[in-house]
Amino acid sequence: MKTLLNKRTPLLLKNIRTTSLISFLIVLLAVGAQLVLVQTFLNQRDGKTRSLHLIQDQAQIGQDLAAGLLALRENTLPIPEELQKRAADLDSLTEQLRANLNSEADAGLDSTLAFHTQRASALSNLARGDPASRDTGNITGLQTLRKEFLSGTNALEAYFEQESARASSRLRFLVIGISGLLLLLVMALHFFLVNPMTQSLKRLSHLQRQQRLNLTATLENTKDLVWSVNRDFRLIMFNSAFYEGVYREHGFYPEHNTDMGQYMIISKSEDRKLYRRAFNGESFSIEHRNEATGVPYYYEYSFNPILDEDGQVLGCSVFRRDETQRIQTIKDLEKSQFYLNEAQRIARIGNWNWDMVTDRLTWSRELYHIFGQDPATFQASYQALLDMIHPEDLQSFEDSVRNSIEQHIPHDMVHRIILPSGEIRYIHEKGFVLLDDGKPVRMAGTAQDVTKLENAKNEILRQNKELQNFVYIISHNVRSPIATIQGLVDLFEDGDSEVNRQLRDQIAEKVEVLDGTIKDLNHALSLQNTAASSYEDVSLTDVVREVEQLLEQDLRSTNTTLEVDFSKLEEVSTIRSYMSNILYNLILNAISYRHPDRSPRIAIGAQHLPEAGEIQITVADNGIGMQLDDARIEKIFSMYGRLSGSTSGKGLGLFLVKSQVEALKGRISVESAPGEGSRFIVYLKLEA
Repeated sequence: MKTLLNKRTPLLLKNIRTTSLISFLIVLLAVGAQLVLVQTFLNQRDGKTRSLHLIQDQAQIGQDLAAGLLALRENTLPIPEELQKRAADLDSLTEQLRANLNSEADAGLDSTLAFHTQRASALSNLARGDPASRDTGNITGLQTLRKEFLSGTNALEAYFEQESARASSRLRFLVIGISGLLLLLVMALHFFLVNPMTQSLKRLSHLQRQQRLNLTATLENTKDLVWSVNRDFRLIMFNSAFYEGVYREHGFYPEHNTDMGQYMIISKSEDRKLYRRAFNGESFSIEHRNEATGVPYYYEYSFNPILDEDGQVLGCSVFRRDETQRIQTIKDLEKSQFYLNEAQRIARIGNWNWDMVTDRLTWSRELYHIFGQDPATFQASYQALLDMIHPEDLQSFEDSVRNSIEQHIPHDMVHRIILPSGEIRYIHEKGFVLLDDGKPVRMAGTAQDVTKLENAKNEILRQNKELQNFVYIISHNVRSPIATIQGLVDLFEDGDSEVNRQLRDQIAEKVEVLDGTIKDLNHALSLQNTAASSYEDVSLTDVVREVEQLLEQDLRSTNTTLEVDFSKLEEVSTIRSYMSNILYNLILNAISYRHPDRSPRIAIGAQHLPEAGEIQITVADNGIGMQLDDARIEKIFSMYGRLSGSTSGKGLGLFLVKSQVEALKGRISVESAPGEGSRFIVYLKLEA
């Protein structure tokens, strides 16, 4: 478990080591400096002590020489060898004394030493029997020489005793001073280094205690089973949840230092593989389904290696968490999502969410189907949505979204989209804006495919418009014969006169016209609905052959030629009678509007249009043709619509063709040029 304590402990230990090393070096340097200074003063004091001892030895030898010389008679020769040896000793001591005192920078000492050295040399010369010194060899001179020699010796002895005392005093003061400085240094080290280190250790100890308490509370208060295993696969630690869990699942309580084979996760061999992965330094988690009790439980096991300070793996710790409720919740959510997707698929509706800050547009699965996009490759965004909207609806869509954002009102409209295949669909979109501190940050809503509904509505509107035109035409055509009949009735006289016979003939004629109009109305109304059960596979060749038989007289009398080519499409699924009427009226129309200067030639053909999912049937002629525009096209397909009065007929044929084509869920168009002829094109949807 990595905590703040784990992070601080190595740093604190490093600081302790550094502080201890610094303190040791400082104390070592201070003690070393003290020893050097003390040794220096001791050396100086020892030098003065040696000089004092030399002076004392010199004085003793000098007195011995003087006493020995006084014991001899004046000018007695030879001088004893013993005295000569003592004289040599005196010279040696004098040279040593001079060498020791060369470092002393004292003018008074120098003069005293010079005089004393002369006296010592004179005394030693007498003892060696130097002739140049015999004049001083009398008793009086010898006593004076001895007195002067001893006086110098005493003066030097007094000087060095005083200097030795001074050196001892300075040494005491030096030791006291250095000891005081060392004490101050130790106090400073304690204040600036040792005390902070001690406080850190106290805090560390407190944190350790707190960590132990927190760790214990965490392990004991969790419902997760926690245990640790050493490299021998033996149980070394566990919490109360593990203790109770083992009893609940195995019927006995766990004990420390027992083999983990008793507490299996999967199987003994598989468990050891998992533990070995952790012993190799790997941290990992697994999920396991347990059905030992007959009820499935889902557990997550987390394995983590236990490392020592050197990074060596000592064992591993294991955490087991009961994930049954979470897994069940996920399954419930997945089931709910499945039902939601299913409901959206049935209703052809999807939901969306637009994050306006990141321009991230999130779609439900059904929306991708509605918009004809692949979820794996299409990246939904507001701009991508705009690119799919029909150009005629784009501005109104953007206005609706902008008003919704600026005025905080719902977004609700129907617009068209263009699929990658070119298909046009109608989408009913609803949405609302979500605010954050008064600022719009997100929109959410739904989009429903209402293509069938819109097409049905448009069809109803179209039929309603046609019905209005139809009612107007029928009203005019019915009202006129009735008014004429009413007038003729008013003129009718009693008896069987010639006038009455003429009136009866006129009334019969108008009644016949009225009957024809009513039949036309009934025929047109019967074309408005078709049943899918009426569809069958129809041979276009057979239909044209039947039409030829019906129009045999017209074809022969006008010398009309039919050029039929159904090599690309011979059979269609349609209503046979409707197809016969369509081709009948189109061929009859071509005969009726033939060119006066040439024999009629009518070309009939059919083909598949796979990309559009349609079939195409064409009837082209070489007749008189016509000048077309939108209004004239609409007129020729309307009831009783005729562009020329030079031909006979009521103008009902093309209206019936258009009605029957639309009843078959198709459409019809026309191409024409004056003097060249016309070409009628029928498009019918392929039946699935």
